Amino acid sequence: GGLISSTLLTLLLVPTLYAMVELRKERRAKKKAAKRAAKAGVPDQPKPEETREAEPAQA
Repeated sequence: GGLISSTLLTLLLVPTLYAMVELRKERRAKKKAAKRAAKAGVPDQPKPEETREAEPAQA
């Protein structure tokens, strides 16, 4: 039981919790930056998303 539970803890739980904490930190930073920009009177300008996919090579 101990080996299986420690493996699950190490390989699944820890990376999942880390990803959740990092995502929350990024969201807070974005929110804080948006508040600062709004307070300074700078209009919110979303960055253009690069959704264009690479074209396949023609042979």
